[in-house]
Amino acid sequence: MEIISEKEELVLNWLKDQKNDKYLILDVGANKGFYSESLLNKLDGRIEKIYSFEPVKENYDECLVKFSGNDIIEVFNKACSDKNGEIDFYQIISDNIAAEGLSSINNREVFKNFKTVKIIVNTVVIDEFLDINTKNDLFVKIDTEGHELEVMLGMVNLFESNKILCLQFEYGDCMLEQNKDLNDVINFVNKFDGYQVCDFDMTNKSFFKIDETNIDNYISKSWENLYIIRK
Repeated sequence: MEIISEKEELVLNWLKDQKNDKYLILDVGANKGFYSESLLNKLDGRIEKIYSFEPVKENYDECLVKFSGNDIIEVFNKACSDKNGEIDFYQIISDNIAAEGLSSINNREVFKNFKTVKIIVNTVVIDEFLDINTKNDLFVKIDTEGHELEVMLGMVNLFESNKILCLQFEYGDCMLEQNKDLNDVINFVNKFDGYQVCDFDMTNKSFFKIDETNIDNYISKSWENLYIIRK
């Protein structure tokens, strides 16, 4: 069962069309492995390794079963952040996949509409947790329900190495509720000469930069997948 948007599918097609040999991939916020499953299907033969991170034990266990025997993918029962340690995590208990996927480190007002339990999850800094030594480019997907910037802050070394070709991150209410917005992401990305924040034009099938000329179209969006692209 794959659950990816039309835009996400087009971006995976874009990755497939690039002349890169293979990709090393980080799937941060893997849930039940839907996105990693799509990666395996869409980029068949083009993947060096997928490192998949999922903090909820039940979802992690489901990923282990789903990818059992597949040496390309390695799943970690961890949350990614800018600090190593432990943190409160609010897990939605629901048979509705969309609702369950809202589970987050941030205790959101919307959670009052669902059965929620507070659990403790382990956090890791990607730069310190993974020893990445590859000739291949990286593709990164971050879907952490408002914690995306903290994950990026734990990836400074990867940005400085210029190994990331494309990073997809979820933007919207989850981040806005934490008093962060797209300007914070852009300010972070601007620290590195080789990257820019973009959206993907589904008609032209290409990326375009988000800057002062068009940021007002995005700043208050409730939900959107956006991208950090190597120049």
